[in-house]
Amino acid sequence: MSDAATSENDSYWIPRRVALVVGGLLVVYLTVNPTVFAMLTVGVALSGVLTRYRAHYAPIRQPLDIEAKVPTTAPVTSYLDVLLRVRRAEGYRGLLRGAVPTTFVTLVWRILPYFLPWHEVQHLFWHALPDGELGTLCAQLTWLAISIPLLVIVNREVTGPYLLNWKAPRTAFASLFSQSERSRPWTLLWTASPLVVAEIIRLSFVHASDSACLFVEQYANEYMRGDPVLKEHLERGLERGPLTLPLALIIAQSMAVVAVIKGLTAILVCPLEVAVVRLSCQRPGSVSEVDPEEQAHKEAISEGTPEPVIRVRDTSYNGLWDCLSTVRREEGWSALYRAFWVTLLFMHGPVFDAFSIRW
Repeated sequence: MSDAATSENDSYWIPRRVALVVGGLLVVYLTVNPTVFAMLTVGVALSGVLTRYRAHYAPIRQPLDIEAKVPTTAPVTSYLDVLLRVRRAEGYRGLLRGAVPTTFVTLVWRILPYFLPWHEVQHLFWHALPDGELGTLCAQLTWLAISIPLLVIVNREVTGPYLLNWKAPRTAFASLFSQSERSRPWTLLWTASPLVVAEIIRLSFVHASDSACLFVEQYANEYMRGDPVLKEHLERGLERGPLTLPLALIIAQSMAVVAVIKGLTAILVCPLEVAVVRLSCQRPGSVSEVDPEEQAHKEAISEGTPEPVIRVRDTSYNGLWDCLSTVRREEGWSALYRAFWVTLLFMHGPVFDAFSIRW
């Protein structure tokens, strides 16, 4: 064996040994924690498919000057279509894109309490926040500042043209970030600023919706407490009374109002979620830009699939409003409401509060 090969093997010996130790600890941890295992497998796969579906660029009219330059991609029709296409083109490894950075952050988040006075930190943090919905919003904004870098890394890996190799983190890092971003890291703040604005607007809509739903629930409860039959049962010390026709009507009306509020909120939030995906996937420079030094290690990046799963827009969006208006102009309103059912289904806050009104 030559000296160069020996030196290369020696340089990879420590990272591989560390990776084996971390991998063993991860297997043990996931074995005793099925919830985290499900999140890092099924959750990552479904989230990655959703990201690809919303990031897919499908202009209504294709300019003639670039028609021959874009890769041939079959039309994307639905979320399930993207799921089957990823499974067919890239296999299970393609479905698990983004699992490595998500797993790393999850492990760090779980290990930190063993080395830091975690309870004291949480106590100081929560007591520093205001009460009510404003405090919850501040907590979510704090978590947003921490999670946006992970969001950018995961979404770029999911929508990138290559299957990254975790054994070569340096080359993988070079494929995720452009040369300008690696040489001037502060430019990432400009990349993340539209994401922060979009998330703040989205969280504001969600919390306004939650407050409206809580108001509906409180109004319905006050109205039902005035019912003579229910009032008599409450005076006897009973927790529940008979379900009379007036009570059934107020419950049905509350359910309908909550459904309308959540539906309107989802209509406002879904375009913002699509914009967050588009903005987090874009970066200055070519998608396949890799330094010459990194290009020498071709084994670090797997070859791209013969048929691209999705197509990503080559030109970057200039901010949140430009992203929303450009998507609507080039791809139509339907592109802003891709996977609308996901937004409606996983709305945060008391979605079904009106269903739990006590009578």
